[in-house]
Amino acid sequence: MAKPQQAIHGNLAPVAAPAPVLIGYDGSDGGRDALELGRMLSSIEGGRGIVAVPHDAELAEQARSAIGDPTAEVEEIGALLPAMMLVERAKRQHAATLVVGSTRRGRVGRVLLGSDVEQILRRTPCDVAIAPSDYASERHLGYTKIAMALDGTTGSKAVLTRAEALARDAGAALKTISARGQAVGGWWHAVGTTASAVAAACDAEIDLLVIGWRHRMDHFRAGSVTKHVITEVPCPVLVVFNGR
Repeated sequence: MAKPQQAIHGNLAPVAAPAPVLIGYDGSDGGRDALELGRMLSSIEGGRGIVAVPHDAELAEQARSAIGDPTAEVEEIGALLPAMMLVERAKRQHAATLVVGSTRRGRVGRVLLGSDVEQILRRTPCDVAIAPSDYASERHLGYTKIAMALDGTTGSKAVLTRAEALARDAGAALKTISARGQAVGGWWHAVGTTASAVAAACDAEIDLLVIGWRHRMDHFRAGSVTKHVITEVPCPVLVVFNGR
């Protein structure tokens, strides 16, 4: 969508274009789920959608067809170590969001984290959006309700900022979910209990959950509340990098 111009010292200057959304597509069902989610996010936020595919002309055309745009921007990446290739391309493009699909062995409507997705989460230079299984089975026309999980830490500010911007641009309602853990029964029990509570609060009307990393760090923490939430909620998850 077009962004308004701002006056600077009496002159009109264009507002900087939103950073691009990079979408990983490899021809798999998970890749098609990622395409649909990436199409939605880039449409809502008005940024460029860039599809990254292994070196294969057929995959490029498949991606354009799935998105419904024969002129969609497609870039080729190496076929080896796809997770690392996506991370490097996200860095080069200064992407705001890297969109990936989940492995398809999980339940329909849920995310099952494969090794590639976990590597991306540990090394990502930007926010990561993960599409649940079978997300591409329908064409999504818009978002009406977005949820954000806040734990009261300093990282919650980044989650709040991104979620509010998405809700505003989408014309969607915004729901706040508490992700504060209860230190009962040990750390691991608290993680699972908090994640389950967040997932339970995500009703069927929520189109997207925005959540941050529980601790301010450069790598995705194995066993964190966020990691558990990703696999339990019935909607796409946008993991906000709060180490900015």
